[in-house]
Amino acid sequence: MAVLCLFITLSSYGQKKDKIKKSDKVKNELPVFYPKNLIFLAGQTVITPSGWGAANNTVFSGATVVTRQIYTDEPDGTMVFGVGLGNQFKTLGLELSTRMNDISTQGEYSYAVKAHRYLGKGTSVAVGAMHLFPAPTTDGIQSYYVSLSHALQFIPSKIPGVSLINLNVGVGNGMFARKSALDRIDGKGSKGTYVFGSLAYNLFLNHSLIAEWSGTNLHMAINSRPFKRFPFFLKASFVDLTTNSGDGVRFVLSSSIAYTFR
Repeated sequence: MAVLCLFITLSSYGQKKDKIKKSDKVKNELPVFYPKNLIFLAGQTVITPSGWGAANNTVFSGATVVTRQIYTDEPDGTMVFGVGLGNQFKTLGLELSTRMNDISTQGEYSYAVKAHRYLGKGTSVAVGAMHLFPAPTTDGIQSYYVSLSHALQFIPSKIPGVSLINLNVGVGNGMFARKSALDRIDGKGSKGTYVFGSLAYNLFLNHSLIAEWSGTNLHMAINSRPFKRFPFFLKASFVDLTTNSGDGVRFVLSSSIAYTFR
């Protein structure tokens, strides 16, 4: 999460000279994309990893509820807690998180790590792993990936400095490359595409419409930040829209909150 501020106050000639010096110092400390490159402010993916990640001493948590699990009528829920370290603009951002895969039993933990770097011109790349050291009973599959995200620079939104469309593409194994045991039993095959990707459209500031291919199925979502000055995010998703995997469309509601220590 990058928060960019540049304050220039003009009064007397003497004060003006001092303020200009201070503003020049601030400019030198700003990320390399400011103010020339367009960025994408709203949510970018449904369940797949993007090229962006948490950094700059950011802590975050989230919860997800699904109306039913795959091939059952039972609801399910997960929780995640994490921290973002480093600086993705100057060196490298590092995101670490732990995931509770079953809220009802308050167990079945797994872990994730992501290293990400901003490349300039609205582009960021990440390398990471998901569902590391999973509990034996969890349905999460240990997965490694590389992902690239780009905010299109030639399609600006009505908001200055913000891109209208964000693209994300990646390749990975695990959950991106193979289907569940229940899919195989149901005759849906065993292999995914290894490649995943998404397209996010900036409906308006802090809201986006997302279409995503996860490697095994198609998902759609609306992501929203309902409060302008409070970092709370809400996402409503419809997953498994095709018959390629799973046993029908499911509804997923997720929320998250983040805070950056300056």
